[in-house]
Amino acid sequence: MSGHVTAEPRLHHADKFRGRLPQSLLAEAAMGFVPPHWMKKAQEKSRSGIVLLAGGRGTGRRIAALNLLCREHGAAASIRHLDGDLDFGTWQPASGEANGYLVEGTLGGLIRNGAALTSIGARLLEAGAVMAVVLPDDPELTTQLDDLLDMAPIHCTPPDPQEVLQAKLALAVPENEDRRRLLGKLPSELLPELLPPGASPRDAVDVAKAIVTATGSAESAGARAAYIDVTLAEQADREIAELLPKWLDDPPAMNALLAAAVFAGSSPQTIAEQADRLATVSHAQEVVDTSITCQGGQRSLHALLCLAGVRTDTVQRPGRPPETRMFFARCQWPGAILRHIWHGPSADSLVSWLRGVEGHDLIERAGWALALSVPAKRGNGRLRRIQTCAMSGGPSGRAVAARALRILMNDSNLSQETAACLGSWAYDQRWPLRCVVAVTCGSDSGIAPLRPALALMRKVVRSADADPNHYVDQAVDDAILHLFRRGDRRVVLRELCDWTESEGAQAWYATRVLSKLLRSDLTWFGAQTADDEVFDMTVLLIRRTLRARGPVGALRDVMLRWQRAANWDPIQAEAVDALLFAVGADRHPHVRRFLNAIDRHR
Repeated sequence: MSGHVTAEPRLHHADKFRGRLPQSLLAEAAMGFVPPHWMKKAQEKSRSGIVLLAGGRGTGRRIAALNLLCREHGAAASIRHLDGDLDFGTWQPASGEANGYLVEGTLGGLIRNGAALTSIGARLLEAGAVMAVVLPDDPELTTQLDDLLDMAPIHCTPPDPQEVLQAKLALAVPENEDRRRLLGKLPSELLPELLPPGASPRDAVDVAKAIVTATGSAESAGARAAYIDVTLAEQADREIAELLPKWLDDPPAMNALLAAAVFAGSSPQTIAEQADRLATVSHAQEVVDTSITCQGGQRSLHALLCLAGVRTDTVQRPGRPPETRMFFARCQWPGAILRHIWHGPSADSLVSWLRGVEGHDLIERAGWALALSVPAKRGNGRLRRIQTCAMSGGPSGRAVAARALRILMNDSNLSQETAACLGSWAYDQRWPLRCVVAVTCGSDSGIAPLRPALALMRKVVRSADADPNHYVDQAVDDAILHLFRRGDRRVVLRELCDWTESEGAQAWYATRVLSKLLRSDLTWFGAQTADDEVFDMTVLLIRRTLRARGPVGALRDVMLRWQRAANWDPIQAEAVDALLFAVGADRHPHVRRFLNAIDRHR
């Protein structure tokens, strides 16, 4: 079924390709090529005879340049690769010598001279050729060239990585049905995680290779996903092992690299701010210029990171102004960098730094980075750095730890150990650990797998009764509400009904939280009158709340609010009446007193 995934042609070492480029290279560049969104604009620019391409590593601009030059003649085109230091002021292309020219550099320093560029373009058109100039990765130069009007460079960003993946897989697995079957054996969330926005074409090629290889190496979807993850991680670890030694003796550069790794895809300002904060935590301070160009004596973020393959892209989103974001040339590199650092002497500083982040998006990324602190090999204390973050980081630290734990709960290799650790923390005398358990189970940033989360919440509720704490109580309420809103609501209601079977703390809690669940989505409850299970569970919880003399006032208020809203909605009115009628079948005095109060306020 599956064949070989074709790699992207390597054009990074220009000296290897001086003179006429081989037809085999042009053919490889065209195989599975996905035109980026800027390709049409580049084609329009090429009518002047010359087009300038700006961007960093991982954009695929060299492959795109070859396809741009070959667009009329295909792999049969004659393309020459010229030395960027030629004297282009006097250079004259011979008629019929080539269909296109690829140049890397600044055209011997003429790149800032609009008149010289126009002259070169005219000579090229006269010779029937086009030139694509791949500019150095220099944002300051690019900013200056943007003022050249007709000759302004194209700002290159990668094509959609999912489209590149599909194109590469189509070469290896030509039959549509076979490809659908191949991808259908993978977890649905895997590909977006492996190829986020900004991923390079080479990333997509690597993922395609791993998918094809995994077909004969693993049977279940989980095993295939694990195989692909390990394959890509090991490759990234090998690549990063060659890069990092050059950085370890330069603390400011290392701080910038770590900030870029943790917060990849963020703005340059965010990464610079986090790099400065890390410098403060690690006592290795050098202010990083938040701008992309170098000013004064400071080293700019770009100057610190460009050698590590970090580029700056302008991201366009519908209905929003353009945003500047920083990406690694390879999207697996951030994880590889962090895995390396977690095993070194800077690990404790990293925990102190991560637990101090603020803001939802930054906490998400910090939690992901913290999850990587867990060693692959089994052993005691694998979650100790997460525990340190939970205990000493305040609300932000607990949120970061919870995000890390939620990631681990979804990891097939670590889920059982993580659940066991959380089960122990749920009874711990230290309230921050109990609070983290609740936040892990459900918060604004997501919910844990539902069934283990509900079992953990029962434990936290029991321990909270013996050692009450406001922060834990609030986290428990938030978790239950998030699990209800974003999980399987029937499962949550079923669990709460089970809790009311006993006379312990969990039974009291189930009656206390009922009014909050009703208030969170009255419309949904009203639409469930035809669902016997949900209807019966709701009636049961209301009756037991009233019998246990739970928070009757809150329950009365939400029912009255429901009735008032139902005055304008016959379907909801019928649902409220049916529910109260069913509740009234219980003749317990507390139930009758509640229904009489409802009638008086109608």
